Amino acid sequence: MNSDRRLDFIACCVDCHAELHRDELTFECKGCGRLYRQISGVWDFRESVPRLSQPALFRTPQFLDWRSVFERRELKNWYVYKNAFFRFFSQAGHRLAGKVLKRESTNGALLEIGAGSGALLSFFSANRYVGVDIALEGLIELKLKHPDAVAVCASTTALPFKRSSFEQVICLHTLEHIYHLAEALEEIVRTMRPEGVFYYGIPTEGGVGFWLGRKLLTGPHIRRTYGLDIDHIMDREHINDAPRVLKLLRMHFDIVDRHFWPIRIFPLLSFNAFIYGTARAPLPIAKKKHANTSSD
Repeated sequence: MNSDRRLDFIACCVDCHAELHRDELTFECKGCGRLYRQISGVWDFRESVPRLSQPALFRTPQFLDWRSVFERRELKNWYVYKNAFFRFFSQAGHRLAGKVLKRESTNGALLEIGAGSGALLSFFSANRYVGVDIALEGLIELKLKHPDAVAVCASTTALPFKRSSFEQVICLHTLEHIYHLAEALEEIVRTMRPEGVFYYGIPTEGGVGFWLGRKLLTGPHIRRTYGLDIDHIMDREHINDAPRVLKLLRMHFDIVDRHFWPIRIFPLLSFNAFIYGTARAPLPIAKKKHANTSSD
């Protein structure tokens, strides 16, 4: 799939929701006239004024310091990717998802929400990939490493894609970060075809095992390197614990399966590091009623 076909899914202004006209270098809104351009190969679809604002707890001096050092230093050399042992745990979701995607491959485009710098593309081809993230720096890194990927800088609560675009959407290590999670899931469902497949993966935030890893590994690194408090940072970074994410997933999707990793026989937060599975976008209400009537 060439990038031009993937760009056909980009069809609505994130500010006024009108249709877009595309030429070689820009998208132009037919309503408000806004021009959308690329920055270092990344399409910039950030809202002019965010419709949903974040509360003041995300603007503390310590958290703003953390976001700055993460973008300038950690993003390209994130501590949890430092060696093979760390990557075994931190990239478990990407490995597992890569195997599933290869097994269930289709000809359509795959949308990744929370693409970052493209960790999934170590396990999946870039030629039908569309990556979305609100952090421009990570997407620029993604495009440098994977020129065939389509990268879009946008908020998950304001995606520029037309309704029912994607058969497959994946979201790894991202849902726990989204403050307006219900609104984001509604927007993801909007972009998916009915009964399209949603692949999810979240850390076991709220469990003893995950908390212990933070205290022994990332916590000392953040404190030693930057003089910052890991609890202050992660209370904001992982604003949603695992039970809340799973509850909202059940409310927006039809859950197909759910697995715990690495100890699947003990499906408990404290024994594991990661939860992953698949879900399906719901049918429209009219079609669902017809399907229920037919089955009766």
